[in-house]
Amino acid sequence: MKQNDSDLYVKPVPDEDAEAFRAMLDEPEVARNTGSIPKNPDMAWTLQRLADRRRIEAETGEMVDRGVYLGETLVGMATFFRNKAGEIEIGYLVHADWRGRGIATYACHAAIALARSFGHTGTLVAAYAKDNPSSGRVLEKAGFKPDGEGSFTSLGRGVDIDCWRMRLEP
Repeated sequence: MKQNDSDLYVKPVPDEDAEAFRAMLDEPEVARNTGSIPKNPDMAWTLQRLADRRRIEAETGEMVDRGVYLGETLVGMATFFRNKAGEIEIGYLVHADWRGRGIATYACHAAIALARSFGHTGTLVAAYAKDNPSSGRVLEKAGFKPDGEGSFTSLGRGVDIDCWRMRLEP
């Protein structure tokens, strides 16, 4: 069953949701398809990530995480960050228990809106693992266009992985 956008919202992940955040990040497909999440993150790592992202958001506005909530349940994440090439890159994830309900599409749009709300009005980029084509379909629905191939280091896989790059022009 697809969720209505009005059922979903984004907000900063409070410390009291840190265990739910850690459990979401610990889902195997989440770690393997992202660059910055290690396999089996522990609570210390999770709390440090939340603190680091809050600090960077406050200092520069160039890296922001938001939880995607359905009611009071944390079901995903929307993020943007300045990547190694200096571009503003968006990302999103949804825990396996909540996939197939339109939440990834919502999270992708939320990440775009979040970047724009922080004044990033230029081109946005995204990358997805070549063995994760569903993420590419989500990006295409949001208006992203193919922009070649690349690679990134997946902490969850412990190796560099091939990816497709996507661009969203202003």
